[in-house]
Amino acid sequence: MSKKIEISQAGDKQALICLLAKLRMRCDLQAQAKGLTEDTVDSLSEKAIDALPESTLVHITAAYFIMHKLGVSDAEIFKKIDLQRSILGQDFSAPEGLNLSTYIKWRLKAEFPQMTMLEALVVNMEIFYAIQWFSQLNNMKTDWAKADTYAASVLKTMQDKFEAIKATSKVVETDEKEEQAVEDVITEEVPERLKEKSSKIWLTVLFLSLLGGAALVWFVFGSLDGLLKWLSSQ
Repeated sequence: MSKKIEISQAGDKQALICLLAKLRMRCDLQAQAKGLTEDTVDSLSEKAIDALPESTLVHITAAYFIMHKLGVSDAEIFKKIDLQRSILGQDFSAPEGLNLSTYIKWRLKAEFPQMTMLEALVVNMEIFYAIQWFSQLNNMKTDWAKADTYAASVLKTMQDKFEAIKATSKVVETDEKEEQAVEDVITEEVPERLKEKSSKIWLTVLFLSLLGGAALVWFVFGSLDGLLKWLSSQ
């Protein structure tokens, strides 16, 4: 059984990144199919953790809270973050009229296209967790219990979806068998085509060999007849 994840377990930003990544692993069927688990997150190096989508999410949220406290407008905050990300090689300019949540979603889509395969509520959960965490860090009114309750609700929804997918797995297996049958036909046809090609090559070689043999016989007997005629004239 999976361990309970609570926002209070994140003692610093890196811990928050890992916590969010673990939450995503519980909701990402593709990641699970590849064998990626919460233990995978625990085994990541610091450099690998920095490369996670959650790292982008957390660093954007951190920068937003810092500049927001200084009275910088959202539009200016996002321009500054865009500039900072462009220095890191992620040169994208955000459209106008975004708030923190929509900016993070846009940024994740731009930098991590694979994140678009995730359910929207999973990304919402990660953003909500990050905002709640930084609100607490900045002594702002927040309710961590609400974040945990929301996360539990999302995880339950995703688990129900996974169970529904498993229930229809027989249909998927049938489709795979049909595709495999097509592959078998192709596999069987290829050797036959090679055999036909080989037969044609061997027939060509045999014909040329017979033709060459006939030419050799003509040459030998023609030469012998000429030799006999020469000897009889001496």
